Amino acid sequence: MKNLQPAIEGIRLSLEGILGETWKHEDFNAHLSQLVTGSDQLFALFSEAGDLCYSKLTAGEKPSGEETFLCLLIHHQWAPNAKAYMILWRDVLFQEQKSQLLLLEGEASPEAVAHLKKEAFETVAEAAAWLKNNIELEASSIQRSRGGSEKIVAKWNLQNNPWPTYREQLSFIPKQCRGLEDQFNDLVAVSSVFNKIRKHIQSILESCLLETASSEAAARKAIGLIAEESKTEKEANLKTIAARLDEVEREMVLTQHFNFFSLSLEDQLAAIPEKMQVAIGTQGGNLQQLDINLRKRTRQWVESEILPLLYEVWELTENVGNGMKMSLMNIRNRAILLSAGTNENSNIDFEKAALSQPLQSFLANISKARSQMEGYVKQISDRAILLKASHIYQPEQFLFVSQQTTINRLTLDQGKMIDKLKSWWLKSTLHVRRLIKSVEEEESLSISERVVRYVRHRETDEKASPYTSIFLTKGYIGISFAVGREDELRHVKNVVDNWKAGYRGAISITGKRLSGKTLFGELAAARFFADNNIIRLFPGSILEVQGRKFEATHDLKAALDFVRKHTLTTRPLIWMDDLELWWDPSIPLYQNVRALIEYVDDYSDQIFFMVSMSNFLKSHLQQSCQINRIFQADIRMDYISVDAVHDAILVRHGATHKKLVDKENQEISPQAFRKNIAAIHKRSSGNIGEALNEWASSIRLVDEDTVTPSFESSYSLPDCLNETTGMLTAQIVLQKRTNEYRLRKQFGPAFQEKYLNVLQRLIHIGLLRRQLDGWLEVNDIVVNELGRMLVEKNYLKGD
Repeated sequence: MKNLQPAIEGIRLSLEGILGETWKHEDFNAHLSQLVTGSDQLFALFSEAGDLCYSKLTAGEKPSGEETFLCLLIHHQWAPNAKAYMILWRDVLFQEQKSQLLLLEGEASPEAVAHLKKEAFETVAEAAAWLKNNIELEASSIQRSRGGSEKIVAKWNLQNNPWPTYREQLSFIPKQCRGLEDQFNDLVAVSSVFNKIRKHIQSILESCLLETASSEAAARKAIGLIAEESKTEKEANLKTIAARLDEVEREMVLTQHFNFFSLSLEDQLAAIPEKMQVAIGTQGGNLQQLDINLRKRTRQWVESEILPLLYEVWELTENVGNGMKMSLMNIRNRAILLSAGTNENSNIDFEKAALSQPLQSFLANISKARSQMEGYVKQISDRAILLKASHIYQPEQFLFVSQQTTINRLTLDQGKMIDKLKSWWLKSTLHVRRLIKSVEEEESLSISERVVRYVRHRETDEKASPYTSIFLTKGYIGISFAVGREDELRHVKNVVDNWKAGYRGAISITGKRLSGKTLFGELAAARFFADNNIIRLFPGSILEVQGRKFEATHDLKAALDFVRKHTLTTRPLIWMDDLELWWDPSIPLYQNVRALIEYVDDYSDQIFFMVSMSNFLKSHLQQSCQINRIFQADIRMDYISVDAVHDAILVRHGATHKKLVDKENQEISPQAFRKNIAAIHKRSSGNIGEALNEWASSIRLVDEDTVTPSFESSYSLPDCLNETTGMLTAQIVLQKRTNEYRLRKQFGPAFQEKYLNVLQRLIHIGLLRRQLDGWLEVNDIVVNELGRMLVEKNYLKGD
C-alpha cells in the first residue's frame, strides 16, 4: 500500500498540472497542440499506475492482501474510468478543432468558440476531480459492503486480468489524438485552398461584369465620337470617324476566361489531398470516420455546380464583347463606303442617327444581357459560399451535387442531341423507314414474347460452356481471381485494427445482386483472419467450434448462443452472407435481426461481425430497426472501376487457355479488348457480376481452342409489372429465394386464388428460375433490371 500511495498521489497532482498547462494558453493553436501532448501525458500517468500494480500481481512474491485488493481495484474498476476520461479528453480535442475550423471559415463567432473552450475546461476539470478520488471512494464503498474486500478479490481472482486490454486501448487514444491533429492541419490547408478557389471565382465574375461595363462605356464613347466629328447637324468627316472607331476597337480586350480559370483550378486542386480519412463525429466512445477522395469530390462539385453557370456568364460576356466589335465594324465599314469616291477633305451629308444605329441597338440589348449575367453571378456566389472545409462535418450535405444541376446538364446535352438527330434524320431516310418497320414489328409482340426474347438474348451459348462457366461461377473461387476493391479492403482493415485494439467490430457489406458481396466477404475474411477463427454462419450450416458441432436452423439466436458459449477464450469472425436468408414461416426475419443487433451491441468487442445484405433489405431494415447504427462501416459493392472489370475478365479468360479472335478470325488486340470491356462496363453500370455475365453471353465458339465475342443488337426488358406481378416479384427479390410453401404462408388464401398462376407464368417466361434444390429465385439475367422497375413503381426501396 505504501508503494502504491505515491503513484495514486502522483495521479492527483499530475492531473491538475496537465489541466492547468493545457488551458493556460490564450493562443488557440497552442491550446490544441497541448491537448495532443496532454493525451500522451495522461497515458503515461495512467499506465504507470496500472503497470506498477500488474508487476506486483504477476511477480513471484505475492503482495499483501490490502495491496492485492487495491491493485485489482485499479485494474477492474478504475482503469475503465481512466479510459473514459481519456476518451472525453480526445472528444474535447475534436470538438475544439471543429470549432476552430468553423471560426476560421466564418461559420462560428469568436464568442461561441471561447464559450465552448470554457465549457470544455469545466467538464474536463469536473471529471478529473471525480477521477482523482475514485480509487479511495471505490475502496471505501467495497470495504463497507457485505463480504468486504475479500469477497470482491475472490471474484476478481476468477477472472482474467483486464489490464493488458485496457492498456492497449489507452495507448490507442494518444495515437487518435495525433491523427486528429494531422487531420485538422490538413483541413486547415484545404480550407485555405477552398478560399483561394472562391476568391478566384469571385475575381472571374467581377472581371466579366467589368468587361460588360467596359463594352457599354465603349459604345457610348463611340456614339460621342460620331457626334463630335459632325461638322454641321448633318455632316461629318467619315474617314476620321472610321479611324477613331478603329482605335476604340483596338482598346477593347476580350479575355479567354475559360483557359485562365481552368489552369488556376488545376493548380488549386493539385494542392488538395486525394484520399483522406476525416473524423466527422463521436458516438459511443468511437470516432466516426469518413473516407473521402477530396480532390475528386471537389472537382466534381465545381464542374457540376459552378462551371455550368460560369459558362453562361462567359458566353454572355463574349456575346456582349463580340456584339460591340461587330457594331463598330459595321459603322466603320459603312463610313468607309460612304466616303469612297470623294475628295479627301470633302464633307458628306448623312443622318448621324442612322450611322450610329448599330450602337444604339447594342445599348438597347445590353441591359437584358447584364440582367441575365447578374442573375447568374448571384447564383454562383450563393453556391461558392458552400465551398468550405468545415461543411465536411455534415457529410450528407458536403459538396452535394443537386438534382436540379443534373437535370440542367441533361437538358443541355439533350439540346445538342436534337441538333444531331435533325442532321441524322435528313441523311438517313432509308434507316428511318427500317426503324419504323422494326417498331411496327415490335408492337406486334406481346409482353411475354418480349420478356422471353430478352432472356434468350442474354443467355450463354451452351456450346461455349467450357469457356463461359468460369465467368458464371458465383462467390469465392480463389484469391487469384480477386481484383480491385483495394480501397474497400483498406477500410475493412481500419475497422479490424480498431477492433483488435478493443473497440467495436461490425461491418455490413451491401450492394445490388451480382455486385460481388460474397467474393469480397471471403476475401476480407481470408486476408484479416486466420482460417480457424472464421465462422461462416448460414441456415443449414454445420458449425464446429472448439471441437463441438452444431447444426444451424433458421433460429439465429440459437446459433449465436452456441458460438458465444464456445468462443470465450478466442476472438473469432462471424461471417454471415445474405442476411435475407435468415427467416422461415415460424421465425420471422425481424426476430433474427433483433437477435443480431443485441449480440453485436453486447459482444462485438470480442467477436467481429461481418454481414452482407442487398440494398433492398438494408433499406427495409433501416426503416424498421435502424440497422445502420449497429455497424461501424457499410462497405458498398455497387460499383467497380473499368480497370477492375478489365482485369477480372482478362484473368478468367487467361485461365481458359483459349484464343480470342474477332469477326475476321484475327486475334483481338489489347486496344480492341479494352474498348469492348469499357462498353460492357458502361452498360452494366459498374456491376461486376453483370459485366461478367454479359461477357459470357457474348461468347461464341469458333473451334475447340478459339472463341469470339459477338455483341449483337441488345434488347431491353419490357415493363411486365402490374399490381399482382409487382407484389409477388418484390417479395421474391427482397427474400432472394423462396418456394411455394413460404409464399402460401406469406400471402394466405390469396396465394392460391391470385398469385399461383402468376408465379407459374413468371417461371415459364424465364423471369423466375427453380434451382436444383427446389428454391425459386429471380433469374440472374433480369434481377437488377427487374429491381430497377420495382423501385420506379414503388414496390421496393433502396436500389
